Amino acid sequence: MVTTLGVSHVLKRVTALFPGPLVALGGGGYHIDSVARSWTLAWGILLGRDLDDALPEDYIAERAKYGATGDGQMTLRDPALDPPPDQVGQHRHLNQVLGFFAERGILPR
Repeated sequence: MVTTLGVSHVLKRVTALFPGPLVALGGGGYHIDSVARSWTLAWGILLGRDLDDALPEDYIAERAKYGATGDGQMTLRDPALDPPPDQVGQHRHLNQVLGFFAERGILPR
């Protein structure tokens, strides 16, 4: 499972390894609240800002207009998972993916 915390961790790692300009692309098929929160965190990281967890009241009111009652998640970041994910395995996988891109010249070394 990838959470907003996981997305933040990966993006922080990528921006630390490759501090130059980045092109950020997203996929589809995700819950709209998760997408909005993930992209907000991503923009914060790319701009070097640490964002508050509280969501703006106007966002909460706007989503309610469309019948979104949510899953109880009314903060920017997901709560930490218990037990936490296998971070060693995730770091290994992240390094493999970044190495794959670097070997093909997609990302600089």
